[in-house]
Amino acid sequence: KALQSGRAGWRELMLMPDDYDNLALFDPLTRQLMDKIEFEHGGAEFDVRYPDGIPTSLEIEHATLGTLGGELVMYPTGHARGDDRELASLLRYKFDRLVERGVPDPEQLVDRVTHLADKSSEQVRELYAFELSSG
Repeated sequence: KALQSGRAGWRELMLMPDDYDNLALFDPLTRQLMDKIEFEHGGAEFDVRYPDGIPTSLEIEHATLGTLGGELVMYPTGHARGDDRELASLLRYKFDRLVERGVPDPEQLVDRVTHLADKSSEQVRELYAFELSSG
């Protein structure tokens, strides 16, 4: 996505259902990039740190710059111990993107499924009784 769009922010790179269709998965550039990716188990050093965090590391081997990255990340964006101040905004963005084709009024759905502690028993009973988009 980053190469095609020329952008590299979380919102632009967030994977959505369209990113898993045959057109996207069998795109020649996507396949070339997939062929360059190797996954390796982090070993005992990583194992002992789980489940406290999600020990992760990424290295990029660049032809000119050499090896980049490689630092250990324990609490990536979305982890309960992470300190990402934009997480709520990112989650709301993803929610909106995921429901935009399925409901005529995403904002109404957000109001319906948030702040459950403040809802009446009738509102909770009707939580999933909302209109779906046709088509």
